[in-house]
Amino acid sequence: MTTKHENNVTLDAAEFQSLNYVDRSLVITEGQPADQPASITQQGSTWLVSINCGRKKSSEVASSWVKATGGANNSYAPDGGANPPPKELNFYYALKVTTKAGNAATLYLGQGSHGSTNNWWIGGADVVAIDNKAVLAIGNGTTRETFTLSGTHDRIVFTKR
Repeated sequence: MTTKHENNVTLDAAEFQSLNYVDRSLVITEGQPADQPASITQQGSTWLVSINCGRKKSSEVASSWVKATGGANNSYAPDGGANPPPKELNFYYALKVTTKAGNAATLYLGQGSHGSTNNWWIGGADVVAIDNKAVLAIGNGTTRETFTLSGTHDRIVFTKR
């Protein structure tokens, strides 16, 4: 029997102007139920992203993640992500982010597991992760912005550099 769960991740991002779910972007382990789209609620500089779906890890979802994000160096998990990319994920989806300076990027959020908790991964072409440290670098020319990424198993913090 498959069960849906409320899966929440918090993004602390004071410099984000908007955050939108990319329609039909959910990739989930075959046979798992899901309600789309993910809901996004902003409170000050905090964004709560929630999706109601099943949780069953698979290597197929993780393989798809690697292709979508651009490779191992484009994946980061603040907790349990020492050896990217993830080997198994329950699901992932895409978000379109626009900063207050007008820069935009597509980011992917994926849920895996680490120890006794579900952990969250972030990835994309604009994410660079090396030695369990990561940055988000978006924009071009004079409007380029760089954010250091950190957090916990269910929170990702974007600190402007």
